[in-house]
Amino acid sequence: MQNLKVFLVEDDEIYSMILAQKLKVFGNFFVSTFSTGESALEHLGLHKDIDVVILDYDLPGISGLETLQHIQKMNHEAKVLFLSGIDKAEIIQECMAAGAHEFIHKDKDVATKVYVAISRIVEDESKKKKKGFFGSLFGKLRGE
Repeated sequence: MQNLKVFLVEDDEIYSMILAQKLKVFGNFFVSTFSTGESALEHLGLHKDIDVVILDYDLPGISGLETLQHIQKMNHEAKVLFLSGIDKAEIIQECMAAGAHEFIHKDKDVATKVYVAISRIVEDESKKKKKGFFGSLFGKLRGE
């Protein structure tokens, strides 16, 4: 799981810098950081090859949830993870219902949790590709 391109959208610059550095070490990811949803969306429009977007729920300007909705309107393929210091069930449910792949509570183990979440996304995508490949192969064998 190397060379994934990750956008980290976090308004706390020190927290963002530390998390980005840990992710680069853990997973050999290319991590670009942004402090607002608007700036991330601007760059996302220019870079269609981003694999994962990590969004803080509580951002200045447009919220993390609104940023996710804009990403979806762009039909971007990036998978979205949420981070938040807020640990309320209704917020977690709202984000997951909106299409987030994970909601991770900010704590001392957040970098590990993010790495594990990204690993799950990569594994799920790999399974989908294999299933699609074998499905089309079996279809050809059956004459479909």
